[in-house]
Formats: sequence, C-alpha cells, structure tokens
Amino acid sequence: MLAAAKPFWGNAAALIITFLITASCLLACATVVSNCPRILYQLSHDKYLSPVFGVVSRWGVFGPGLALTLILSLGWLIWGNVAAIVVIGNIGWFISIMAVHLGIWLQRDKPEVLFPRITLVILLVEVVILFVGGLAWGWREFLLGLFLPIGIIGIDTTISRMAFPAFRPHWWIERKRSRPVIIIKDSVMLQVSILIFLLCGAVAVGWLFGFQLNQTTNSEGENLFVVLLMTIAFVGVAIACWTSLPQVVAIAEAREAAEHLFTIAQDAILVTDEQGIINQANPATELLFNIHPSNLLGKHLNKLLPELAVNPQQWAKRSEQTFTHNANSKVLEVAISDRPHQHFREYVVILHDITKRKQAEEILRNSEAQLKVEAQQLASQLVQSEKMSSLGQLVAGVAHEINNPVNFISGNIAPANEYLQDLLQLLALYQQYYPQPIPEIQTHAQKIDIEFIISDLPRLLNSMKVGADRITEIVLSLRNFSRLDESDMKSVNIHEGIDSTLMILAHRLKANDKRPAIKVIKEYDNLPCIECYPGQLNQVFMNILANAIDALEDAFLTQKQLQNMQINVKTLLTINQQVLIRISDNGWGIPEDLHQRLFEPFFTTKPIGKGTGLGLSISYKIVTEKHHGKLHCQSVLGKGTEFTIEIPLHQNQINN
Repeated sequence: MLAAAKPFWGNAAALIITFLITASCLLACATVVSNCPRILYQLSHDKYLSPVFGVVSRWGVFGPGLALTLILSLGWLIWGNVAAIVVIGNIGWFISIMAVHLGIWLQRDKPEVLFPRITLVILLVEVVILFVGGLAWGWREFLLGLFLPIGIIGIDTTISRMAFPAFRPHWWIERKRSRPVIIIKDSVMLQVSILIFLLCGAVAVGWLFGFQLNQTTNSEGENLFVVLLMTIAFVGVAIACWTSLPQVVAIAEAREAAEHLFTIAQDAILVTDEQGIINQANPATELLFNIHPSNLLGKHLNKLLPELAVNPQQWAKRSEQTFTHNANSKVLEVAISDRPHQHFREYVVILHDITKRKQAEEILRNSEAQLKVEAQQLASQLVQSEKMSSLGQLVAGVAHEINNPVNFISGNIAPANEYLQDLLQLLALYQQYYPQPIPEIQTHAQKIDIEFIISDLPRLLNSMKVGADRITEIVLSLRNFSRLDESDMKSVNIHEGIDSTLMILAHRLKANDKRPAIKVIKEYDNLPCIECYPGQLNQVFMNILANAIDALEDAFLTQKQLQNMQINVKTLLTINQQVLIRISDNGWGIPEDLHQRLFEPFFTTKPIGKGTGLGLSISYKIVTEKHHGKLHCQSVLGKGTEFTIEIPLHQNQINN
C-alpha cells in the first residue's frame, strides 16, 4: 500500500497511510462494538441463539453480547497475527452477509421480499469473491474464516447447556436490579471537566511529541504521533458519548412520561404559540368542547373562549371562562402557564369543567334551605353509588378469582379419587400375591402406617370435595349478591338475594369474644320470581340486616341477660300480588319519638364514626322510588324492631 501511494503522495504517503489505517481500525472497533451485540440480540430475539443474548438494559446496553464480543476481541489480541485476523474476520463477516442473502432467496415466495433474483445474483458473485479472495490470502485462514460462524454456534450451544449463572438471563437482570442507582447531580459539569481534561491531555501530548519531533526527523515518530492523536480523539469522543448517554435516556424517558400524562389527563390541555394559536390538544378536549382535537389545531384560543384577550401576554394565570356550543354553556376554570424557550414562547392552558360546581353555588345563593336538601340527596346518591360500586366490584372480583382455582380443584377431585382407587386395588393385589415382601418394605410400611393411610386417604379426598363444594356455594352467593350484570330490572328469585346477603354477613353472625352467635330464622313462602332491580334490593337487605346485627350487639352489651339473640326473615305473597319481606330482631328496640325520623338522610342513633345515617334513607328511596313499594318500621321498646318491605310482584303493571 505504501509503495502504491508513494508516487502520488511522495514523502507524506507514510503519514497519510498511517492516518487511514488508524482511522479504519478505530472505526472497525466502533462497528464491532455497536453492531455485533445488536446482531446477537436480534438472533436471540428470533430464537436462533440463547436467551441470554436477548437481555438489554433500560439504557439499551446489550450486556451479554458486549461480554462475548470483548472475550473474542481479547482472543484475537492474544493471538496477535494481524494479517490472519483480518482475513478470518472478513471471511466470517462475508459469510454472514451471504447468509442474509441466502435467507432472502429462500423466502422469495413471501410478498415482503423484494428483488429476489437480484439477491441471488449478488449471492453468486459473493461466492466467487469469497473463494477467489479467500484462497488468494491462504487456504488455512480461508478455512478458519469458514468455521468462524460455526464456532459462534458452538459457543452458543455450550452456553445453553452449561449451568453457569452468567449464562442465564435472570443473572443479568438481577445484577441490574441490585446495582445501586448513582445519581450525578451536576452531570454537565462532569462532562465538561472530562472534555477539558482530554483536551489538555491531547495538547500536552501533542506538545511533547512535537518537541521530540523537532529533535529528530524519524518518520516512525511522526506515524506514532498520528496514531496517538487519533486514539486520544477517539477515546475522547467515546467518553463524551458515554457520559451523555444517561442524560439522553433521561430526556427520552421524561419526554415519554410527559406525552403519556398529556394523553391520559382527564382535564383538557391546550398548547398555544406566542399569538395564541393552538398547536396541541389532548384527547380530553373532545369531551369538553365536543370538537375533535385535530380540528382545534390552528385556531385562536379566543375563538373558543371569547372572554380571553387576543394577546396571550394579557392572559391571567387563573380565570373562569364561559364556553358556549350549540346553545349549551359550560363554565371552565382556566389555568395558564407560559414556557419560554430560546427563540420562542408557548403557553400551556389547562381547562377544568366547573359547571356543576357553579350550579351548586347558584343553588346555594338562591335557597340555602333547598340546597341543604339537594346536597343531602346528592351525597346520599354518591355514597350509594360509590359504596355499591366498590362493594360489588370487590365481591365480584373476589368471587371470580376464587372461582377459577376452586373449579380446578373440584374438577380434579373425581379423577384423583379414581386414580386413588386404582392404586389401592394395585396395592391390594401386591399384598395378596406377595404377602411376604422384603424387610425394607415391611419396615417402611410400618413406619408410615400403611393401613391407616389406606383407610384415611379416601376420607381425606371426600373432605376436600365437601370443602370445595362449600367454597363453590360461597362464590355463587357472592356473585348473586354483587349482580353487576343485572343493573336493569329483571325477574329474580328474591330468596337468593336474601341468602347471598346473609352469606356476606355470616362473619358478623358468628360468636366472638364479646357476645354469643346470632341465630337467623328464615320463613320463606313459595314465591314466584319478582321483577326488581336485584343489586339495589340486595343493598336494602344489607342495610336492614346490618342494622339488626348492630342493634343486637348494643342490646347484649347493655343487657347481659339477652342470650337468645335472633333475627327473623319472613317472606309471603299477599292477595293483592304484593311481596312482603319482614326482617325483625329481638333487640332493645327504637324509642317511639324517633320513628318518624328513621328515614331522614344523615339521621342516626349510632355513635359518631360508626354510622353515616344514610343506610335507611337510601333503602327507603330504593323501595319507594325504584320499586314503587313501601318500607315501614314497627318497634316496641324492650322487645325488638321489625322492618317490612312491600313491593309489587310485577313492576310493569305499576308503570303502565
């Protein structure tokens, strides 16, 4: 190469060739470090190599691939035969490219493959170049280059078969998790310091070598000077990239997080430029303005909110604006913040619909008494909705999660019992035809008490089946109580709802360290299916039964002689096609002067913190308004309380 370049470059040929070789070597190193781990990752991702090469850090670093590349590079370095290494590496790389073209040709029938014939021609040319060029360098290096991909496959096979921890993905993952996070508060200062150090070092090395070169005219010194300068520059760029990588990743993650929050935010968010023109709008703006976000772009914010000034610099940080669309007005709370950039300024506008709040304030100003009643009703409805929604979702979720494993257990008990009987029959045959086993078997049989196991194991499976059936019944009761899929009026068995509610409250009916158990007596009439809202009616049962339990507990604490605590649940159908559900207890009762206030919102006789005063109020509304029925209470002080729910058998007759 030097001989060929010297006629063109003269005495500078050696220096230029040194520069080119150094640059190509450094670029080759960078190519190997950047591409080889990525190729190993892709092959692992495509199931061609071990899963360990598919591990990648949150910063995009292919740790196992880099480790293998480093080991192979150290092997080449120890070998030290530069000419042979160049030939073997290029042949191996060339074979990899040929494998890609061969794969494209084999997949030529797929529609995504373009120009398969041209690929075949390139492959054939590559075959010729490989054999001609490889044999020209030497048959030994040529064969080593051919076996290089096979060697990589052999290394992968060894990795997949050995039980060494570093050959498994979880080892790398655990190392990343256990590694402490180092937060550099002023990373920019660190980068600047490193670059200043490298620059000063390069200048110092350059001055030193320049001084030495002035003392001698040796061309080897000039070449060494070029190599050192290129290496220092390359290392400086590498360190600069390494120190910048965490900041780049952090910026990308922060950007993704901001875009995610921008997308999922429930409040409408607009971004405008210095003139007030909308440049960005999140999906929540469509719910607020009834306009698709793409149709908002390019419009002035003043067109949507006329009370805002045309000049964004005059916008207040916080204000209330009115938006009118199709004769409907909304009151919006507007928060504006400006974000100055280097060459421009933009404004972030957050809009929150406060129409309902303003309506509530208007009602408060018009009638304080009326607002109190409406606020109580609204609070009652909100509590009812949130309480039943949360309870229903919890109960339905628990029932669903329990149902799957219970079905699995129940479905496997029967075949397990059959297998057990087969094994016991086989054991009996062994005992029949081999009555005198070897001493080891006799000793172990006596140790484990084989006769007891034979007699007890079927009973054990039977008890497991009884337990699984009991859990199945509980799950069915939970699902019947939640009835999330039956928010509409339907014909249901009202007894199932009562039983499901009692199942939910079973833990409160049991005895504890403060009182004995509460007995429930059920007297069910032969009722047909009743048209009702099952979920809401279950809430009524829950409220009344829970109050009865509270009343019995309070009565027992104040009157220790009350031993037979019981709750009676009775149903019957009247001649007028009215269904009566009577729930009574033998507690202390309710004073007569409180009877008229039982169904008032927020009225309660329980201590502060124990009752909200909403249970009976909500129950009264459900029975009277939703089911067109009646809910009344009869109580005798010292004897107990009875609540009677009366609803029609068919709701459609009432509606007609």
